[in-house]
Amino acid sequence: MDKVLVLLVSAGDFLIGGYLLVIALSDRHYGISYCRDKFIWLTSIWCNLLGVFSTFASQLSLFSMTVLSVSRLLHLRVVGRVSGSSLRAKGKLLAVASGIVLVSAAIACIPLLPQLEDFFVNGLHYTNVTLFTGIVDKAKHQQVLRTYNGRYRNQDMSWKNIRQMVGAMFSNDFGGIVGDKVEFYGNDGVCIFKYLVTQQDPQYLYSIIILLVNFTCFVFITASYLMIHSQTTKHSRKSQSKQTDAQRRRQRKFQTKISIIIITDFLCWIPFIVVCGLHFVTVINASPWYPIFSIIVLPVNSVINPMLYDDTVPTLIDKALGRGADLLVHTAREISHRSASVDGEGGTGDNHGQVIMSPVASKTGNLLTVPEQTFGRRVQVETCLQNTTDKDPGGEVVEDFENSISEIEDVVHIGQSNDSGYLEPVQL
Repeated sequence: MDKVLVLLVSAGDFLIGGYLLVIALSDRHYGISYCRDKFIWLTSIWCNLLGVFSTFASQLSLFSMTVLSVSRLLHLRVVGRVSGSSLRAKGKLLAVASGIVLVSAAIACIPLLPQLEDFFVNGLHYTNVTLFTGIVDKAKHQQVLRTYNGRYRNQDMSWKNIRQMVGAMFSNDFGGIVGDKVEFYGNDGVCIFKYLVTQQDPQYLYSIIILLVNFTCFVFITASYLMIHSQTTKHSRKSQSKQTDAQRRRQRKFQTKISIIIITDFLCWIPFIVVCGLHFVTVINASPWYPIFSIIVLPVNSVINPMLYDDTVPTLIDKALGRGADLLVHTAREISHRSASVDGEGGTGDNHGQVIMSPVASKTGNLLTVPEQTFGRRVQVETCLQNTTDKDPGGEVVEDFENSISEIEDVVHIGQSNDSGYLEPVQL
């Protein structure tokens, strides 16, 4: 099941990327003319489709991450303990994946159902009608119509009745008057789900329910991974003496991923939910913050998830960094060889030493110093093994140091004086 859920997470994140791309292209298309064409965009089918697109993508990713975290906590696979190739396994897999997709699609599409327009339509926009300017909500319509028609004073009106009564107020000689609906997703230019609502908004109950559902998903994800982290930590402590270095590295890597998942989920949803709550109780007006949340805050998970739920990107990064490090080491060695060669051919007998960083230096900070003297003169090899016994009681530092001596034998000749005072090469 994990692979299918990761695939759904990646699909949701990919769609979020598509949403951001379309928003960028739309901004490029309208440019400075957006102020003039704002209501054309907000009432267009493209804005509604973009809202459905973004909502479906975010919910698909969130629900998939929630089920994935719970599945990992319970150590379940495709069908729990049933073989993944069985018919029952495939049925359960299909049911889980289909459920996530259908619920996400339902959440995104319900606000556009014509039968529910009285709950989700934000208002109507009239072109070239000075009586109604901007987005005219239901309250303003009712105020005008009750003043114009007193018999509707105590009657709550539907959008269907409002459109009929407004049409009756104007002449039909030039085609009458038509109000374009500003749907649920047309509340802002980024065409995002209307999370920021107040008690005056007819759709506030739906928005609050979805926010609570998303918060519950965050709680499940956080609790699941905290429990996974706790269990793996206890297990690693018990078997620490039996673990290899590779196992310990994998364990640390896995725990780091868990921490990043929790932190990114927190940064993505908790500040947003808090702001939505403050907006709902009218402590702040967060409506101008829609672009920030839709383009920067909410896509945080979509950017980080590919590096958390799949090792492809981290592996490519590690390979790139490894190749870069190898290139630097190779370049440094080439420079060192050339410098030693030049010094050996034209040495002046000075006692200034050449300092070469050896593998042992990466562990203890020690330096290998080779005086710049030609063969036939006394050569001194000075080492600074600081606290060798404390840092490497197993003798690995000394062994690495001896290996580093062997590596530079092709650069200088290391020898000792014989009885006649002449230098003879020796093997270290």
